Amino acid sequence: MTIAQTIGGAVSLFFLLTWLAVRGMTSSNDQSDALFREIDAFATAESGLHRDVLAARAGMLRSYDPLVEEIAAMRAAIDRISRRLPAGFDRKRTLAPLHDIVNRKEVLTEKFKSQNSLLQNSLTHFNLFSTRLNKPGRDAALIQEVSGLATAMLRFTLDTSPPAAEAVERKITELRIENLPADEARTVEALTSHAKLLQVVLPQTDNILKSIVMQSSEFQQKKLATLVRAHATETDAAANLFRLLLYGTSVLLAVLLILLGIQLQGQARTLRRRANIEHVIADFSTRALNSAGNDVASHVETALRELAHCLLAERAYFIVPGESPRIFRWSRDGRFPAGWPLRALALPEAISPTPEGVLRASVPASGPETRVEAALAEAGVRHWLGTVSLQNPGPLLGFDILRNRNPFSPHSCGLFRMAFEAIASALERDLLEREKVRLETVLQRARRMETIGSLASGIAHNFNNIIGAILGHTEMAFAHAGPASGLNDNLSEIRRAGERARDIVDQILAFGRRSDVKKEIVCLRAVIAETQAMLKATLPPEIQLRLYTTPEEIPVLGEPAQLQQVLLNLCNNAAQSMDRAGEIVISLQAKVLGSSKRVGQDELAPGRYLVVSVIDPGRGMTEATQERIFDPFFTTRHDGNGLGLATVREIVRQHDGAISVQSTPGAGTRVDTWLPAMPSDGAAASSTRPLPQRKDTAETVLLIDSDPNQLLWHEEMLAALGYEPIGFADPGAALAACAAAPKRFDAALLCNNGRKSAAVLDLAGRLLQLAPQLPILVATTSVKAFNAPRLARAGVREVIHLPLESAELASALGRWSTDRQASV
Repeated sequence: MTIAQTIGGAVSLFFLLTWLAVRGMTSSNDQSDALFREIDAFATAESGLHRDVLAARAGMLRSYDPLVEEIAAMRAAIDRISRRLPAGFDRKRTLAPLHDIVNRKEVLTEKFKSQNSLLQNSLTHFNLFSTRLNKPGRDAALIQEVSGLATAMLRFTLDTSPPAAEAVERKITELRIENLPADEARTVEALTSHAKLLQVVLPQTDNILKSIVMQSSEFQQKKLATLVRAHATETDAAANLFRLLLYGTSVLLAVLLILLGIQLQGQARTLRRRANIEHVIADFSTRALNSAGNDVASHVETALRELAHCLLAERAYFIVPGESPRIFRWSRDGRFPAGWPLRALALPEAISPTPEGVLRASVPASGPETRVEAALAEAGVRHWLGTVSLQNPGPLLGFDILRNRNPFSPHSCGLFRMAFEAIASALERDLLEREKVRLETVLQRARRMETIGSLASGIAHNFNNIIGAILGHTEMAFAHAGPASGLNDNLSEIRRAGERARDIVDQILAFGRRSDVKKEIVCLRAVIAETQAMLKATLPPEIQLRLYTTPEEIPVLGEPAQLQQVLLNLCNNAAQSMDRAGEIVISLQAKVLGSSKRVGQDELAPGRYLVVSVIDPGRGMTEATQERIFDPFFTTRHDGNGLGLATVREIVRQHDGAISVQSTPGAGTRVDTWLPAMPSDGAAASSTRPLPQRKDTAETVLLIDSDPNQLLWHEEMLAALGYEPIGFADPGAALAACAAAPKRFDAALLCNNGRKSAAVLDLAGRLLQLAPQLPILVATTSVKAFNAPRLARAGVREVIHLPLESAELASALGRWSTDRQASV
């Protein structure tokens, strides 16, 4: 053999061995990697099954299709493993444990689906019946017992231990249906039936869920992986390079497993945080649904504190923008920087939101570079998370982190949005409740006035005829008796009594009849001066008047004669309450309300007001008397008729004002009359200027009136007030126009000319669905057929009277169009 042949054979052998080694190592390595991938796929499907079973138990998974898909994925992974196993393996024996685990999980999953469906259905009905029994107006004891059972059941859903089950059993036994109405008794029986069913289904479902999770194939996966590695080691045991490669692969796999463990630990922390946030949202929603009045604000602040704890944030706030912003906030140290968090309202304009509508910003360690980062740095914020409404401007939910860490996870963005929607919905529901109460007050007042007007009209047609006959026969008796008759004194008394009765009837008619007057711009200083001159001529000489007014002239919109009647009645009442010489003080001062204020029995909106105060040092009144002084026909004087102060209050309310009384027996009385002041830029000192027209506006009013003649007249009235009326006699055409352009109209006015109230409210509800932000007003001849809850549900903001009056219509449209512009 020559050297060339030797070299050629060595080279050939080297290439042959190299080729065989490379092919053998590549084949073994690829096969092992493929098997490990299939084992990982099996483990991933099993983890997904556990996750989705837990989600279905928590009510977050509405479909069981993922469970079926994950079982199928596990079977498919086993089939692929079987196909990829080397020839030396006993496939049936090796994969039998995995098949058994999958079969058991499938059986348990089917049981879980049935039990969980029953559980979720029963929980839904339980919550429905408990909510129905917790409505206002139910028996207080029943509400307390149902709330206790709902709380025990909530705990039982989280902990199915025997103590929790016993607590539910006690609450069930405490429910009593004796002496309950039939419908409430049936609801209570349905509630307890579902509670008892849940006592059985909940533990069973949780036991099945635990069995599914406990049926883990981790050991079998590791065993199979070990067999695969052992086979690969035995196959390549003769090759040192392959051993080294296998060792390197094992080391790499170990590193990957460590990294995977670290990642899983981080994901576990994220899941715990998500669960905590979801629990906070659910707890807040439950409390908000069961709360009333000002409790909603405290619940919002509690939710902000709990959410901040979950996010490791130092400050949290929820802001509802507007002329008087509503701010709910929490801080770990109880402090906020000056102007914060109101300045956070400008951040959404400069930050791009995520697809979920979440805003995130951070201040880099090198210092702020943008305007947003500078604003955050000035407030001491390192990382900021916010969620804003889709409306602009809308509410803002924000969280501040002051330390150099960012715990916000991109996977939790949906939860922030959910928290925002829960808080916004609770506040909107609270606002609707307040609006319902306001509408109830307005309706009660309108019904009372309507009833009194009807009573007065009946008295006018009957009692006036009787009084006229008495006075006429008295005059005839005077003529027959002659001046020398002794009956003249008696006839004079009869005539005076008849005239007094006629005056009382006139006062009743004036109180019950809605006055058809046109308002003007009035200077109250001039009205008070004129009233002072009239009072000096009528008051006793020992009673003096003292006047204090504002240095500038601040006009109001009103009717001068009615405002003068208010002053005359108040001053005469003050004089009649004084038993000795003294001084009546009339003061006039301007006040500005930054937020809503309760004055007497009325609620005043923010704005500028003129306050006319009448102060006397008279006898004063007790609290019981103060509560009734404005009631019609209530009086403490034997010669009074009880209509003076009632008329005063109605006049003040017609001028969109309010009146309050402060009095102490023996120390005198102070009556404050609040009247809205005209804006300073449009006010004039004249008291004869007509009602201002809205020539500078382009607001469009959707007008619906079935009477074509009235429709034309109402369109002319709206046009005279400066609005653009779009009138429809056919409600269907009006709905079509609103559907075609929901944002075209600034307000809607529905005139109820003889139609049933249900039809009007149905029309209002359909308009509300087409344009949720559209203020809806109803004009009707009678408010008796309406009630506040139905008006609130239909979206009706205010009820005015037919026939329409320019002043009342302008006031109502101006008030709601201003509110709508402030919310846009």
